[in-house]
Amino acid sequence: MKVILARHGQTIWNQQGRLQGRLNSDLTDQGKAQADRLATEVKHYRFAKVYSSPALRCMETCKVISPDFEVCDLLQEQNFGSYEGLPLHDIDRRDPSARAIIRGEHPHQKAGENSESLAEVAQRASQFLNRLATHHQDDTLLAITHGNFLKALIWLIHAQDKTSASQYTHFNCAYSEITYSNNEWTVSYWGKASHLIGVL
Repeated sequence: MKVILARHGQTIWNQQGRLQGRLNSDLTDQGKAQADRLATEVKHYRFAKVYSSPALRCMETCKVISPDFEVCDLLQEQNFGSYEGLPLHDIDRRDPSARAIIRGEHPHQKAGENSESLAEVAQRASQFLNRLATHHQDDTLLAITHGNFLKALIWLIHAQDKTSASQYTHFNCAYSEITYSNNEWTVSYWGKASHLIGVL
């Protein structure tokens, strides 16, 4: 099995430097252009199924690639609780340690009240991978999701071999490829963004 995992296109809040998490904002014109580039980049794949996070920004990105997709709650972004919707510079003033947690430098810590750690996101990612392994043994699949979900998933597959997951950053509409064989997941590459030159 082969799975392409991509981040959604740029949103208004991405552009403004606001933390989104489970909240949503619309794609910008640049975000729509990124989605077009991603669609062109992956058009040679024959996807047996396409999955999307329930966030509008992911579904809007997904529609550019395939009008036929299934929404999967497991693909939701990390929940940042009380910090969602706030400008990052305001979060920095409230809690100078929060930005490092948001970046994934401390996967077992939480930023904001009623929030989720990156390690908890990795548990959701594990559930998603188990579902794929059960239902799609020999398929090629696409999933449109979020930056911190992708960090958590790559960190998980790499056996959480590093204390930080921050290095697994994905630009908007960057993507990774993972494969499943002999009951083992492998990362072929992560964060590919060469198709986005001129629209980053």
